[in-house]
Amino acid sequence: MSENAVETEEMEVPEINDELESLLIQVIEEAQGKMEQGEVFPPFTATVMGDKLFTETHGGTIDECFESARDAVLNVAGARMYAFCYDGYIDTDEGDKDAIIAEGGMAGDEQAVVVGMMYDADENGAVAGFSDEIVYIAESENFLADVAPATQPAAEDESLEEGDAPQEA
Repeated sequence: MSENAVETEEMEVPEINDELESLLIQVIEEAQGKMEQGEVFPPFTATVMGDKLFTETHGGTIDECFESARDAVLNVAGARMYAFCYDGYIDTDEGDKDAIIAEGGMAGDEQAVVVGMMYDADENGAVAGFSDEIVYIAESENFLADVAPATQPAAEDESLEEGDAPQEA
């Protein structure tokens, strides 16, 4: 069921932009909803341009999927931020844990952040339960690192809901 592995180290949770945090939570909750209904969700990106949200699914091998996600984000002219969500696993002290993982970054920031929500699967691979919290995992490559930050829209995007701050893994 896992498509990608993210290795972690003990580290302090960095400051995460409130809008980016909200977007990361939103994509994880969308994936969680699909999994709770017994669906397999394809990896997808959610890219914010101004006050609009563009989503796109990605497929292929792991490398092809990441390249497709990077291209999709970079092809949104004026992108302010993005989230890339996929099914993967987190390497923890107790071994590998299945997780919904979301990577996201802001235009012009050097690094993206990776957060996740762990879940348990039964012997048939069906989801048996989700963690109560989203955890910070690591920093990663920011697809928008070389893109100049766009100006923010005058009004806040109401489709990006507020959520709880990620906790450290």
